[in-house]
Amino acid sequence: MITKFLKKLKIGLYFFPVLIQAQIQVQDYSKVEEVRIEKYDTSYFQPNYKFDNLPVMNGLVGHTLIFLKEPMSNYGYEIFQKGIKQKSYNAFEKYLFQNCKIEKVVNGQFYLSCLGDSLMYKPSFSDEKSILILEGFEKFKSRHINKQFFSLSTVKFTSLENMEIQVIQGQALKIESIEIAKLDKYNLGVGFKFSSQNQNFTIGMPFGDFYLEYGGDPKGKIDFTFEYINKLEIVDEALNSAINKSLFKKNILKGEIVVGMTEKEIRIVWGMPTRDKMSAGYDKIMIYEAGGTTYYLYMKGKKLDRISQI
Repeated sequence: MITKFLKKLKIGLYFFPVLIQAQIQVQDYSKVEEVRIEKYDTSYFQPNYKFDNLPVMNGLVGHTLIFLKEPMSNYGYEIFQKGIKQKSYNAFEKYLFQNCKIEKVVNGQFYLSCLGDSLMYKPSFSDEKSILILEGFEKFKSRHINKQFFSLSTVKFTSLENMEIQVIQGQALKIESIEIAKLDKYNLGVGFKFSSQNQNFTIGMPFGDFYLEYGGDPKGKIDFTFEYINKLEIVDEALNSAINKSLFKKNILKGEIVVGMTEKEIRIVWGMPTRDKMSAGYDKIMIYEAGGTTYYLYMKGKKLDRISQI
């Protein structure tokens, strides 16, 4: 009996390392197969430059994608109706401006549920301005609708309704609604419907900046720039109040940078610097590049000490 027991023990000891090794292999394999997810930032309503990055795609699962245009490549998507693959020629049009839920991501493709059909779509950087993420767009609308803004200048422009609109410096404008708008025969953008001095008019802005406002400090400035010559700049109530309290109000409204300004006042006029750098004797140097000219703004004691350009 002792002999039999020793034989069983010997067999058990032989397989024990194998079992441990098998467990380790399984654990290692699970780590390799782990799916990374980069949580979707709902501040954005258009895909960013990392749209075709797998962790970003996984972070969009459960959100709603809206096609504004057909994807650039017909090879970038497949359509299935009741499990049967459809010819893509002229078949995509009915899915435009519809809510397509992102169900899952497989092999770098979105599996979408749209109008009861299944779509497989492989995102492309060329499609970034042809797609909206509904949750991001709704959040953007909620942040801006009913907010009051003020014009920084006196301008005349043509609205999307083809009306001639005159806005004077300091005039208050309230955003009534925000929708997708047709800017011209070929391009879509964001349409901001304003009410001001018993007038209602819509201003269109091309898709181009995910936030449609300056990042950093100050936040809240929206810069509407038209393809034609006229330009309207508006700021929110908080920023308008800061401008009115500034000793350099006249300079700010003229778009001028002068010695003595704070960094916030500089950013109100010129927005975010191209880059910053440190230098002995100064708190920092703010660098702006525009039109082939580089401006160096030397900050000392939190204020602009001198300006140079090359």
